[in-house]
Amino acid sequence: MFKKIFLLRLGLVFVAPVINAEENNCITCHQDMEEEDGPSYLIARDIHFQKGLGCTSCHGGDATLEDMDEVREVKDY
Repeated sequence: MFKKIFLLRLGLVFVAPVINAEENNCITCHQDMEEEDGPSYLIARDIHFQKGLGCTSCHGGDATLEDMDEVREVKDY
């Protein structure tokens, strides 16, 4: 039983950033433009991102928006 729980938790460590990245339009859009070693791929594996800090934590804006013109209009972007 302990082994199953350990493996489940270990799997979540690697899957959680991917799930989080899929919900973040900043990450999705930037990954479409970048190589696999670009910043948007690196942040998805970063401890800050895993703990809930994302693009908007520093850059402001709204990660749920898809249109960059709309993102630029958001306060604090």
